[in-house]
Amino acid sequence: MIVLDGSVSSIKKADVLDLQQRFSMTSLEKYVYKIFIIKDAHNMTSGAANSLLKFLEEPTPNVLGVLISDEIEAILPTVISRCQVINFRQLSYLDNLELAKANNIDDLNAYYYAKVVSNHLSLNDFMESEAFQIFTLTFENFVNLFDTKPDLALYKIHSMLI
Repeated sequence: MIVLDGSVSSIKKADVLDLQQRFSMTSLEKYVYKIFIIKDAHNMTSGAANSLLKFLEEPTPNVLGVLISDEIEAILPTVISRCQVINFRQLSYLDNLELAKANNIDDLNAYYYAKVVSNHLSLNDFMESEAFQIFTLTFENFVNLFDTKPDLALYKIHSMLI
């Protein structure tokens, strides 16, 4: 299996040509299927998309390709026309909450994840992010200050948001 990751940098024509060349190697013939995945396929350059189009127009046996994108409109229509499009629904708030809890995240942090960032970060990235750590400390400080000096707590939060 070969993965081209468009989330790291744009996928260039040379990347697709390398993919084609690697799939033509006889050493891969021992596998039943040759599989490639293009993550964030909308980040292909036009040269890469045109090279991929040629690859898709002349399929070889037992090659399976998966293009992943949340911006399908940015992919060449001719490429899309040669693919089976499968739309996945976005996870709901409750799905994300259950996912967080199933990964032993406490209720409050599971709520933050499900309500605020689940559509932008994976659960692991969320829990490890510096922004989450800062948010957690700020929120705890706000709650502690709000108990004793609510006006000051609101002022500090207001100042941070402006």
